[in-house]
Amino acid sequence: MTRALGSAIVAASAPACVLSNPVFGDHESESGSASEGSASAGATTTTGGGATSAGASGSTGGDGETGSTAAGSTTLSFGTSTTTSTSTSGEGSTTSGGMAEPVVCDPAEQVVVPLMSPTENTYVVTSSGVNCPWTDSNFVVLNNSAPCETLNFGSPDVKYTLIGTSGGSRGEFLARFPVYDAMMQYPTYAISFAEVEIVPWWSSDRTDVVFHVDLVDAADRWVVGNKAAQTATVGDSTWVFRWIENDNALHTWKSGNGPAAGATPGGTIEVPFLMAGDHPWHKSSPIPGTLFDPWLASPEAGQGIVISTDDAPILIKNKDAGYPPRLYLTLCPLP
Repeated sequence: MTRALGSAIVAASAPACVLSNPVFGDHESESGSASEGSASAGATTTTGGGATSAGASGSTGGDGETGSTAAGSTTLSFGTSTTTSTSTSGEGSTTSGGMAEPVVCDPAEQVVVPLMSPTENTYVVTSSGVNCPWTDSNFVVLNNSAPCETLNFGSPDVKYTLIGTSGGSRGEFLARFPVYDAMMQYPTYAISFAEVEIVPWWSSDRTDVVFHVDLVDAADRWVVGNKAAQTATVGDSTWVFRWIENDNALHTWKSGNGPAAGATPGGTIEVPFLMAGDHPWHKSSPIPGTLFDPWLASPEAGQGIVISTDDAPILIKNKDAGYPPRLYLTLCPLP
């Protein structure tokens, strides 16, 4: 069974000969034991996860017979603008909000803030069966002594774990960026849009690979953990649990199916052609700045991004592999 699943991952895109990547160097895969007790259901208490900011705009319709008046007000706050419309009709007044309006400005007024690396990153992996077939970029099985869903990949030694989809197996990449800290330097600006840049790598030519860059839900507070494809324990995360707080508090992803399924769509990174062994940067489509409003609630509020692909497994470099992902913010002055 293990060989069959492992072969499915390799066969999807593996060449007969693996091209050496000078950035990889010599490395060995880690393995761990499969001794983990039964997991309880998702915890009833959760902590962390910043509250979404109230940025919204809209208005209410007035009474057709008596007429109405509408007054709008704009509140400026840290890194975001909130517009509230108040309508008065007859004896009462009501307020309503809609989607936050994007902040736009003349290109001459824009400020670009490059955030060169994630502060934290990790992987989550799932697969059918009791033996995890997931591999690194050298097609070495990371740990086939336990189910993929029970493993943590948060150690800095985990540099070459693949993401992608193959049959019943899937890997996703999580990264957290210091957006709150960066915006503290620009209190009179708001995020117009953001772009994520990554370095994908493969040992043979690849074509038409599409990565999804989604924002992890603010309620999905996740922890990195410190295992190298070993069974997760307290303080770790897995495909099933975003945070193993203790034996009685096992916090599941809100989707029940990993982080990407419950994340907010942000942008895509399209790779029409990737030359074998090359290290090109590829940038995402613009991600609306209003999606980052929840990240500005507190330093702990931003739960980062999740990068996934429905294509065959492929490597993207993480912060410990020489070419860390980068997040660029394009700012506009608050109105």
